[in-house]
Amino acid sequence: MQIRIIGCGTMGSAIAQTLKENGQEISIYDKHRERVEALARSIGVTQADSAWSDLFPGDCALLAVKPQDFEAVTKDFSGFEGGLIASVLTGIDTHRLKKHFPGSTVLRMMPNLAVRYGDGIVALAEDPSLAPYQKVIEEMFSSLGLLKWLPESLFDAVTSLTGSGPAFVFAVIEAMVDASIQLGFSAETGYELVKQMVGGALTMLYESPESPSDLRRQVCSPSGTTIAGILALEKNGMRHALIEAFVAAKARAIELGKN
Repeated sequence: MQIRIIGCGTMGSAIAQTLKENGQEISIYDKHRERVEALARSIGVTQADSAWSDLFPGDCALLAVKPQDFEAVTKDFSGFEGGLIASVLTGIDTHRLKKHFPGSTVLRMMPNLAVRYGDGIVALAEDPSLAPYQKVIEEMFSSLGLLKWLPESLFDAVTSLTGSGPAFVFAVIEAMVDASIQLGFSAETGYELVKQMVGGALTMLYESPESPSDLRRQVCSPSGTTIAGILALEKNGMRHALIEAFVAAKARAIELGKN
C-alpha cells in the first residue's frame, strides 16, 4: 500500500519521515516544488507530479496541507474513489471530508509533532464506517506513537491538549532556562541541567504508580525550598495561566472550524 502525503510542511514532513523509516511505501506532493524536491531527496521517497496522480483504490492519501488550502486540493480530486483519505487538518470535520470525497473511506486524525520521533499522540475520530478498516489503520500508523480513538466531539479539545500542549511545555522549559541564568548558571549549563531534570521527572511519572500530586508532595519538605517555590508559582497564577492557555487554544480550533 502506498501512502501519499499531500502537504510537506512541518507536520506532513514529520509523518513522511517516520513512516518511511518504518518501512512504509511513501510518496509526497506539495505545491511548493522546491520544498517537496528537497524532502524527497532527503528521505528517499517518490515525488508525485500532482496530489492525486498514480493512486489506486488500495492506497492512502494523507492530507497535511493548511486548512485554507483544503478547497484547492479537493478541487483537483479525481480517480481515487474507494481509497482511504486521512486528514490531519484542524477544523475540517468528517462530515465535510465525506462531502468532498464521496465513495472514499475517510479518517480524521489529529497528531502532534512528536510523531517525528515515533513518540507522538495521534487521535483518530471514531466512526462506525471505519470498523472494517480499524486494524489496517492501526498497523499503518502505529509507528507514529500512541493511537487513541476518540469521539469527534473531542477533537477541538485534543487539538488543544496534545497538539498545542508541547509548545506550552517548551515555553515552561524555556522559562526554567531563563531562571537558571538568573540563578548564576550559564545558558548552556542551565539548559543541560533543566533537560535532565525534566527528563528525570518524567521518568518518575512513568515509573511510579503515584499521582503527580503525590510525587510533588514527596519533593516538598516542611518549610523547605520547594514549597517556597510552589507558593510563588501559585501567587503568580501558574495553574490559571496554563489552564487558560489550553482553553484559548481550543477556542481557536473551534474558530478555525467555523471559518
